Parts: sequence; C-alpha cells; structure tokens
Amino acid sequence: MFLANWKTLVGMAAIVFTSAALGGTIPPTLNQLLHTRELKAKGFDGQGVRVGVISNGTDNYLALRRANILPSDVQIYGGSAGQGDEGDWMMQIVHDIAPAARLGFCAGGAPEKTDTCAHTLIAQFHASIIVDDLNPQPTFFFPTLKTLGYSLLHKEFPNVLFFTGAGNNKGGYYESSWVSTPLTINGKSYLAQDFGHPLGTSVAPYDRFLLPPHASALVMLGTDALPPFHDRCSSTNPFTRLVLLNRSNRILASVSSRCPELQVHFQNSRDTPRVLRIAVLLNQKPQIKQFALKLVGILQGEGTTPLDLKYHTSGSAGNSATAPGLVAVAAVDPGSDYHNEFIDEPFANEGPQYMDYEADPSSATGWSRLLQEKRFQQPLLAAPDRTIVAFPAHSAQGYVMRPFLGDSAA
Repeated sequence: MFLANWKTLVGMAAIVFTSAALGGTIPPTLNQLLHTRELKAKGFDGQGVRVGVISNGTDNYLALRRANILPSDVQIYGGSAGQGDEGDWMMQIVHDIAPAARLGFCAGGAPEKTDTCAHTLIAQFHASIIVDDLNPQPTFFFPTLKTLGYSLLHKEFPNVLFFTGAGNNKGGYYESSWVSTPLTINGKSYLAQDFGHPLGTSVAPYDRFLLPPHASALVMLGTDALPPFHDRCSSTNPFTRLVLLNRSNRILASVSSRCPELQVHFQNSRDTPRVLRIAVLLNQKPQIKQFALKLVGILQGEGTTPLDLKYHTSGSAGNSATAPGLVAVAAVDPGSDYHNEFIDEPFANEGPQYMDYEADPSSATGWSRLLQEKRFQQPLLAAPDRTIVAFPAHSAQGYVMRPFLGDSAA
C-alpha cells in the first residue's frame, strides 16, 4: 500500500496520528501509527499467519519468554546462542503488531545461510512471511549470493512474502558509470573519475569525507570489469588506482590493480577531524564500452557505518533488495510527522541500485554483461523504527526498555 511514494505512510492500515495530537513532543507508538488496536478489534491480529524471522540470534529469548514479552511457542531453527539478540527485538515488534501470529526464527549470517534459513522456515515452519535484516557486507557487483538465493525461493514459493532491510549505508555509497576528467597530481597527468557529472553537477575530480579524530577509514572501490564471483584479473581490465589525498593534494594512501576490488585504509592520528579527498584514476581510457564504479567509505571497526561522501547516490553497497519478489524496507522517523509525511532516517538507503550482469548458464563464467545496466528504485516500502523493545541489561529483571533504531526495526 506504500509503493507509490515510499516516504508517505498513508493507507488502510497506516492512517497516522500526528505528533500534535499526542501532545506535540511524544512520538506516536508503532501501534498508533499502524492503528493495530482498531485492526485487532476487527479480527486482524495475525491469526493463522506464520512469520519467519531471520537475524543474528535470539540470545535473550528464554528470559523474554519468562517475562511474557515473547510467546512460549517460538520455533527456533539452527540454534541461536552467542550470536546476538537482534532477532529478539524484531520478534517483539512482530508480536506486538500481530500477537496471534506464530513466530519462527532462524539465525542467519553469511548470505548463503540467510537463504538456507528462509528455505527452512518455509519448508519446515510453513512461514507465509519471511523477514530478514541481514544485508551482505559491501560488495561491488550484482547480483549477490543472497539475491540469487531469494530469486530461486521466490520462484519455488511464489505465495510467500519476502522482506529485507534496505540497508544503513546512506551517504556512504557512490555508484555511476565512468566519466573522466583530466587531473594532475604531483606533476603527473591522469584521467580521473568526474564524480559530479553523473549526478548532474559541475566537474568534480574528487569526492571527500570527514574523518573523526583517532578514527580509521576503509575506502573500497569496485568496478564491473569482471563478472561476479570471478577471482582472476584479466589483462584487458583497466588499471585502476584508488587514492586518498589531503587538502593539498598530497597522497596519503593509494592502491592500484586490474582486479575489480581495491581497498585503502587510513587512520587519523590527530586530535582534530581531517577532510580527506578521494580520487579514482586511470592511466588510459577503459577498453570496455561500459565501465561502472562502485565506491563506499566506512568507519573502520564500526561495521558498515558510512562515511558521508560529498557525492553519493544513496544506494546500498552490497544490498540485495533488487531480487524479484524481495521487498526492501527503509526506516522513517515516527516523530517527524507533518501532515502524514515522514522524514526518512538519515542512515536509511533510498536507492537507486544498478544491475550490471545477469546469470547466463551458457557463459564460461556463468554470467553475461547486460547491454545496458538496469536501474532499480529501492526501497519499495517505508516503516517507522524507534519502537520500544526489551534490551538485555544487568538488572534484577534482566532487561531494559529502549528504542530500536534502523532498517532492521523497520
């Protein structure tokens, strides 16, 4: 019901209370946003529905079951001890919205395990809805392993609804075709990526980000010069150089390769933030007609917390939400309501995403390059996060109530 405008949360089940109606300062709860009280009164409480949840783990399920926060009949597959408790939080939200729905859980992880979990929950638990929040780590090709798995699942189980998080990389991801501009560094001339031209702005041979004091950055560059999952560097690939520079164009770190993925690490040892420039250089024009760059910057040691690039497409590095039948969900701030319009969370991806290759059994590599890259708008659906759930705590009752943020919550 939210496909036409994903930032608008208006529909049969989402006629929203405004913040003013709630006193002006208290954000509406998820139940208020979705009108679940009215829906339950009309018999829409999840009766007869089985929801399969896939996340990192349910470490605190037993404690939450004893506290009657989660139901006692959750079916858990594959074990969950010691893997985290985000699954607990996700199941609390589902149970709060649809208390009569049966819940099943499987601890995913690697993309292939996520797909296996989904298949298990459908085949053994008979789930009619699958919800996962496990996007792959940043990759630089499409489709990903998770995409392939979900595509096959959608074909095998066309009546099952599949939902995934849109990803939390907004602002830290750049994807576009190669558009060159001249650039001179240390007296040497290069062809550099024009970050501005593909996005409709002025010439911009540098991207840039702000690195906090004593923080480390990992900048990764991928190209579509090779098919997915191909581990050889062809001599026909363009020789690409990823460079980090300071404001004076002094090179701080660089890496060059014909391979489709490059990584540069840099640590800011200063007590003040540093502005770092990113340049992508080629010694000559690429031989292939299509040459796409996919750039992501993250804080080292902070998972996929994005470094806010000046030029970004708000796509999701490694997100697999473009699989047929898989609906990407992004988070909006429930406290930002203005005439039933909501602001997306600053970290929530809003696309677009691109597909460069498709599976081709007749090809020696198993993949063939598309004549023209496909562009997908994601996400397809928005939902509020910041729902209050029980987090583990070192207290007598063993948990504390806190807001759950992110596309996982959405």
